[in-house]
Amino acid sequence: MLDLTRGACGQWESGKTTPSTQHLVGIAKALGIRFDWLATGNGEMETPAINSEDLLWDISDKKTLEEQKQLLHLYYKLPTHTRNALITFLKEV
Repeated sequence: MLDLTRGACGQWESGKTTPSTQHLVGIAKALGIRFDWLATGNGEMETPAINSEDLLWDISDKKTLEEQKQLLHLYYKLPTHTRNALITFLKEV
């Protein structure tokens, strides 16, 4: 599903290398788990259920959907510790 070689996975398993953020995102999606949990071990493992009303709102407003994609793209480019700090900040706002 992620177009990986056995060698790449073996290096991750042995601790010689670590998966890139892009690979972690793909692994999390494939397994149906939260990226943050996979990357850091913090928080809940499973993704919370999606509220169908929120989903309908998201797909009905193309501008909002594009803004969400842009935010997610920028978020995943951040180092893990910065993402965690951002989440903590947003929870407090």
